[in-house]
Amino acid sequence: MKNRCNRIISVLLWVLFLCGSVPVATATDILPEGFTGIYTIEDLYAIRYALSNDYILMADLDLTEATASGGDWDNGYGWVPIGEDSAIPFTGTFDGNGHTITGLQISSIRTTYAGLFGYVQGSIHDLTISNATITTSDATGYCGALVGFIAEGVVNNIVASGLSILSYGQYTGGIVGYASNMQIEDCYADGTIQTSYSNEDVYTGGIVGLFSGAGNILRCSNRASVYSSTSHSRYVGNSDSYVLAYTYAGGIAGNATDDSTIQLSYNTGCISARANAQNTYRVGYMGQAYYGHAHAYSFAGGICGSAECAYLSNCYNSGEIQSTATGSYYDVTFERTAYASGICGKGNVHQSINLGKVSGEGKYVYESAIAYGSLQSCYYLRDAAATGRFGVTDTATAAIALSQAQLKLQTMFGYLNFETIWFVDPSSNIEHPQLIANPERIIHVHSYYAEVTAPTCSEKGYTSFTCSGCGDCYIADQVEALGHEFSEWETTKVATCTEKGEKTRGCSRCDVTETEEISALGHDFSEWSVTTAATCTESGEESRSCSRCEVTESREIMAQGHDYTFVVAESTCTESGYTSISGMRTASTDCPIVRCGSVCESASYWNSIRMTLFLLME
Repeated sequence: MKNRCNRIISVLLWVLFLCGSVPVATATDILPEGFTGIYTIEDLYAIRYALSNDYILMADLDLTEATASGGDWDNGYGWVPIGEDSAIPFTGTFDGNGHTITGLQISSIRTTYAGLFGYVQGSIHDLTISNATITTSDATGYCGALVGFIAEGVVNNIVASGLSILSYGQYTGGIVGYASNMQIEDCYADGTIQTSYSNEDVYTGGIVGLFSGAGNILRCSNRASVYSSTSHSRYVGNSDSYVLAYTYAGGIAGNATDDSTIQLSYNTGCISARANAQNTYRVGYMGQAYYGHAHAYSFAGGICGSAECAYLSNCYNSGEIQSTATGSYYDVTFERTAYASGICGKGNVHQSINLGKVSGEGKYVYESAIAYGSLQSCYYLRDAAATGRFGVTDTATAAIALSQAQLKLQTMFGYLNFETIWFVDPSSNIEHPQLIANPERIIHVHSYYAEVTAPTCSEKGYTSFTCSGCGDCYIADQVEALGHEFSEWETTKVATCTEKGEKTRGCSRCDVTETEEISALGHDFSEWSVTTAATCTESGEESRSCSRCEVTESREIMAQGHDYTFVVAESTCTESGYTSISGMRTASTDCPIVRCGSVCESASYWNSIRMTLFLLME
């Protein structure tokens, strides 16, 4: 009954984890007491001025442009690590608070330690580093996206996704270059991690390059491709010469030493190690011969390249493993030894599973489905390698080979703990046991179908791509809107002299129409024409008409008023003289003294009038 309850609890915890009900890190907006908040890139950079303080990241930060060549925070090599070396280490706590730092860039940096942090003697947790690009020089010995070197602390809940690391140093990891006496828990990496170094041992891992001391790695996972390469060459002089080239590559750790442990972890990335040793010249002196020795050792494992003094348990690998040892020598000895193993190149492994193909190349090749070391209760895909440990026949308590179909069946793993450690999900596309505390991240491969939306007059065209599996959608190949293609204007309402008109036009590609107002024309009048002539005493009238409508305008012509003419007749011998006044606008001539047709009655009267008018005119 107790076992059944434990199994139910384990499954419930696993379901809660997959559903996100047990969050790895929850961001807080409240600044904890004793911590300094990091809100900007400037705040992040300023940590180097107070390396013993505790910090908490309060916002996502994008360093893509800031640390690019010529960016605001580019010192010539991109980002300058916080705590650049062992003399000025970061000794505080950095709480990522569930936030993300994107686009960290470091290029050909000359410092010994490379990463967001350089040298740390403290703790870092709950942080995602996305799309970091790091290229180091041969002066850099320690490189990791999070930190180059860290000791005596804790690193947990770190995600390093989209990594692009090219290191020319000795210790390189997706998250940590070198870790000593550490706890590394719940970390994940994907991308590409590549190391190429000369004349020294090389350690490269998906999570950590070299893991030393009495520390533990728990619940970590790697999807990154890991490549580790070293080449060591020397000319033989006046003494015997030895050239030794060692390289280590692992999905979790390149090498784990001392009493360290790696548990509850898995790898799905391709792991490759290559060692090359050359000793190519000899000089004789006084008949004495000097000999050259060239030894190349390459260790590759899905979890760890080598862990001879460490302990690995409850891990699995599904990535391909390759190990190559090459070189040349003069005269005496030439060893090219390659260890290629599904879990650990060389070391002891318990309760673990390997599904990845292993292959090696060299003079001495040790291809092991699990590890070249002591095995207990391990399982592997029978096509991975010939045996669980090279040269040793499998036994039921050491290593058991299974077919692809058998890997799906829980009953085939009789020595694994399916109550608290392992589970099988029949509904998943992961067809092998997984870890309850560290279920495999399901990487969905999108399958997109395209739908083209043609551009219209007013909206852009585009192609939408939708995943048939998950519905993820994105838009690409945008085309500018066509714009309307209008016909000629057509009058729909004729404008009159006093009322506005209207005209419209339509687009030939859509149903959009435009309407414009036509201004009223206004009257188009003829010239004024006199209809009633004005007289001296009475007003007249004139009128005009609009040529477009029936509207007629008329206006008054003012009376002309009298226009007098004075005619003086001088006296003669027989007749008296006189002055006649007549109107210019009368045609009457009946009276010698006439005004508008009036006859003057008396010459003397009119003479007096004449004189009066004359005086007035004067």
